Amino acid sequence: MNQSRLRIGGTLDQSGRGPIITSDDGTVWVLEYEDAIDPLLGQIVAVEGTVVGFDRLKADWIGLAAEQAD
Repeated sequence: MNQSRLRIGGTLDQSGRGPIITSDDGTVWVLEYEDAIDPLLGQIVAVEGTVVGFDRLKADWIGLAAEQAD
């Protein structure tokens, strides 16, 4: 599989499959991420990482979206 890099924004939530991000257009990505995300749940975030499956993203970084960081 081509491991392309992505940066996406959306709402971070927890699901039965693990943490997910849902973008404004309704696209859902399941995230592989090692660090704690609890403080960010329910927030609008930006995620950077590598596509590692059909709907799976190995996240290198998750942080508040720019409009919330002010």
